[in-house]
Amino acid sequence: MRKLREKLSILVFSFFVFGLFLEVSEAFDSGWNAPTYSVQQVSSDKSVARFDGRRLYDQVLEQLLKYHIALGNAKEREAWETEWRHKYDRSGELDSEEGTDRAILIMVRSLGQRFDYYMNAEQTRQNNEQASGNFVGIGMSLGFLNLPDAKSDKVGAPIEPIIDDLNPIVIYDSFEEGPAYAAGLRTGDRIIAVDGKTVGGMTLRDIVSRIRGSEGTKVSITIERTQGANKEPLSISIVRARVEIPVVKFKDLGDGIAYVKLTDFIAQTGPAKMMEALKKVGSGGALVLDLRGNPGGNLDYAIAIAQMLMAEGEIVELRSRNGDGVSVSSVSLLENVLIESTNLSDGTLSPRARRRINPIIPKRIPVVVLINGGSASASEIIAGALKFSRRGQTVGEPTTGKGVGQVVIPLPYGRTINITNFEFRPNGDTIDWQGIIPDVEVKAEPGKDNQLEEARKLAFELLEKKNKLDRRAREVEQKHRNQFESK
Repeated sequence: MRKLREKLSILVFSFFVFGLFLEVSEAFDSGWNAPTYSVQQVSSDKSVARFDGRRLYDQVLEQLLKYHIALGNAKEREAWETEWRHKYDRSGELDSEEGTDRAILIMVRSLGQRFDYYMNAEQTRQNNEQASGNFVGIGMSLGFLNLPDAKSDKVGAPIEPIIDDLNPIVIYDSFEEGPAYAAGLRTGDRIIAVDGKTVGGMTLRDIVSRIRGSEGTKVSITIERTQGANKEPLSISIVRARVEIPVVKFKDLGDGIAYVKLTDFIAQTGPAKMMEALKKVGSGGALVLDLRGNPGGNLDYAIAIAQMLMAEGEIVELRSRNGDGVSVSSVSLLENVLIESTNLSDGTLSPRARRRINPIIPKRIPVVVLINGGSASASEIIAGALKFSRRGQTVGEPTTGKGVGQVVIPLPYGRTINITNFEFRPNGDTIDWQGIIPDVEVKAEPGKDNQLEEARKLAFELLEKKNKLDRRAREVEQKHRNQFESK
């Protein structure tokens, strides 16, 4: 098998849930009111009772059999069930919460899909905080500066990379309204220690657990920042606080160029705030859309935001598990409608048309999209749809390559599982494992935002070219009018 390179980006203060399975629901009107699609959160018995490991294990197994994309073949599904149904009957693992969580995680990993997530009660609570748009932390996101080689555990599933000198961790984003930014931490700073303990040998989850804590308590972050020819370590003490995630940021970069940063597709306020920000972009200007470090989230929101940026074209193609087969769906835009067409495994074609959100950014406005190794899932849908339809150009580094989506299933005892159920292809192009390769590739430099500078430069060049063509078009139009009137 060819060597794969795994990219992993986790917000410092929570574990993200990527990608959701969807079904057609209400239509949009001209504003943001309700999603064109509604998330299918598969129902499950969440009643509180004395912990029963066998009951929890069996529920997870049944949901995997029903939904997992790797179990669409009846013969393979039967063989997998035979192996796992009674695997822990006599081991004692299911007699405790810790043992049950471990057994379920091993079972889930056996399917070899790197974006399946089984979350225990604490991880589920953290994820719910993320969806609400605020949490206790210091307000920053982290990721690998380089791309670690993928490694697998004994059941063949990818495991989290270990931080070392070849795979250092840097700050992808320091939220301007958060404690980390106020204390002086900046995008590009390399994290070398937490509370005096070096991060070498840790995983991102290890760092998460060390940085998290109670509101009002302190954590010390040691960074390495390039200062000229020197790399100087700096330890900064930060007080943990309740942080409201700045889902959308808007800046005027000057010269007619607007900057909009979208931090995730998880917060429910995202689409409405994105609409507000995009309305500030001048009709004669250019847009830099920053999706760096954006781990994705809700596909509803990606489809909504794509409508704000695109006048026409295919947004995404979905290949979903459908019983023992695969159904292929596409979501496309025309002038006034959004079309969702599903080709079922039995050959049935089911097209549906819905009223769409009117595009906010006119198609003649240049769009430049910033991406990096932390851009995943819904971010890749937006970046890919704009790139592959030639609506926008991309700058930065290759994205995560998460071309699959999940159903989100609440479980008893506060647990949650995300089961990979479909593959998505922005504008019909395959990105799983590959990611989106930027049109202009720029490697991040610690301590400064050289990628944004390159994006701004490209946006300015595109805007100048557009304005030059517009002026020439007006000259030719006036010439033809004068010729007609002189006859």
